[in-house]
Amino acid sequence: MGKITSFLISLLMIRYFFTASLTMNLKNLSADEAALLEFMNRVSDPHKVLANNWSASNSVCNWTGISCDDSYNGRVKGLNLANMGLSGTIPPHLGNLSFLASLNLTGNDFHGNLPQEFGRLTRLKLIDLSYNAFNGELPSFLGTLQKVKLLVLGNNSFTGQIPLTFFNMSNLETLDLSCNSIQGSIPENAENLQNLKIFNVTNNQLNGFIPWSVFNILLLQVVDLGYNKLSGRKCSSLQVLSLSDNRFDGLIPASIRNLTSLKRLVLTGNSIQGTIPREFGGLRSLEYFAASKMSLSGPIPLSFFNISSLQESISLTTLYRVFFNYKFSVQWAYV
Repeated sequence: MGKITSFLISLLMIRYFFTASLTMNLKNLSADEAALLEFMNRVSDPHKVLANNWSASNSVCNWTGISCDDSYNGRVKGLNLANMGLSGTIPPHLGNLSFLASLNLTGNDFHGNLPQEFGRLTRLKLIDLSYNAFNGELPSFLGTLQKVKLLVLGNNSFTGQIPLTFFNMSNLETLDLSCNSIQGSIPENAENLQNLKIFNVTNNQLNGFIPWSVFNILLLQVVDLGYNKLSGRKCSSLQVLSLSDNRFDGLIPASIRNLTSLKRLVLTGNSIQGTIPREFGGLRSLEYFAASKMSLSGPIPLSFFNISSLQESISLTTLYRVFFNYKFSVQWAYV
């Protein structure tokens, strides 16, 4: 009799825990569904993309733009509504998608401020809100999302300064803030982003000096600082500058003469054009210069041949090796 009683109690306990677990899973799914339905009800959907698909009669995991994670009982992990013609403001309810890892709303017409509740989405790894009309200051709370690898906020109307918190996102690989109205300077703690590969702040209103900490990021591959009001620094102590195989373009600036201690300059494999400026001759400590695989053209300034510290003798053979693909003409146009 005692064994039968124990067996029945065990069955009841298993049933209880199974029911409790199922109830909890349904509650979590219901929370995700409720958050998404609230989002749908608050945005304009002229093409009825969401209205014709997002329904409580279908599993939320089958809704357009939604992906779920089976390892977490089917919780919503991805929201991808790129280029769907949606507009309106983002309701705070999206902050209830606690398992969300990917948020892609690019190419719509969302506007207004981002809700503070986004700061609760601690599992986010990808945020792409580009090509919308978001405005207001860049939200510093995004910097608390430590798992984010890609943060793309370009082509909006964000204002204010770049939050210092952005440079505490240690896993960040892409930071794109291009084409906004961001002001101020680039923070000095940029080197904290040691996993950063792409840094794009072109077409803003940034000013001040470019901090050298940016170039202390070892994995950095693309830096786009164009169309701002930034200025360089006089780095009289710099001895080695290697920028090979990047995407630098434009002309070699005359301000290069400020690098008075430079011994090694490598510009190979970029898109730099134009001529070598005559100010180049001010690099009296230069020992090695490489500029192959570019689009330099025009006369080589006479001042170049006056750099006595260059270790290789100046001959046409040497010039061809150093300036391979350089369409030079030996004209002494500059004195």
